[in-house]
Amino acid sequence: MGAIAIIILVLIALVEAAFIFWPFKVLKNTSDNIIPKGFHEAYDGKYYPATVIGKVRFSSPQEMTITDFSMYESNKIVGFTIYTKQTAKEFYGAQAGDMTNEELMEIFDDKPAIFKNAVVYSPMEGFWTWE
Repeated sequence: MGAIAIIILVLIALVEAAFIFWPFKVLKNTSDNIIPKGFHEAYDGKYYPATVIGKVRFSSPQEMTITDFSMYESNKIVGFTIYTKQTAKEFYGAQAGDMTNEELMEIFDDKPAIFKNAVVYSPMEGFWTWE
């Protein structure tokens, strides 16, 4: 009789454990669909091998990134223009050393950086980056 009671209690404990942990599995599966996979993966699985031409615009009234695919089909070029509210001195921080904002602007303002053999992708809808 005691063995039967122990078996029944173990079965009840297993059923209770299943009811306790089952919602966590549902929550995990739901969060996997809501939260982006990772910053180094395309959310839609699409990757675009390209040459990236990037520019930074300093002291902008708005922060934003504009991604331009207009030359992708013909030349495999994707353009990125990054607008930041920071000055060049704030943006480069310690890397700028003793250079003034004006000196940094002479060097970097409106001069694009070119990244050959890059891969452009979207880690979340509406946001593009490259590696």
